[in-house]
Amino acid sequence: MKTSFIFKSFFAAFVLFASAALVSCEKENETPEPEASKPAAVSLKYTNYETEDMLKYCNIVMEYTDVNGTKVETITATSWTKEFVTSLPCSYSFKKTYTLKADKDVASVEKIQFGNRMYAYSWEILDANGNKTNKGSFGGTSSSMTTSGSKIAEQVPTGRLNMEKTFTFDKDGNELN
Repeated sequence: MKTSFIFKSFFAAFVLFASAALVSCEKENETPEPEASKPAAVSLKYTNYETEDMLKYCNIVMEYTDVNGTKVETITATSWTKEFVTSLPCSYSFKKTYTLKADKDVASVEKIQFGNRMYAYSWEILDANGNKTNKGSFGGTSSSMTTSGSKIAEQVPTGRLNMEKTFTFDKDGNELN
């Protein structure tokens, strides 16, 4: 009986130390994520598209804002692209405004092709080493339509064709929009 008690005591001590060792190993495997692999920046590409008709009859201005402030550019081509890489957290905004060209009579044009909010974007979250993480997205809209010049002459001054798009990212690389 005394032998059984000693055996059970040793066995209990062995089980206790073995379970402590397993828990210790488990905690060692739960190393924190290295700082270099955490989200650190966002790479964003934004492209605006226009039709030849809209470029002919309208002044098109893109106002865009990033961490460096607000800039304004006149769109003169069917495709306009900006690319940014910015530390997290950050925000970008794009605001497109149309005005009618004074020297063009769009109202008398029978048919005009225009784009309804035609843009594309893609973004990826980068770690501190500039490597892509598993976070990212792409999207946009693209629909070209035909209408009369008189409709465009009515819609442009009201701002109906203007558009705005904003992208906001938190410190972990989550898009907040």
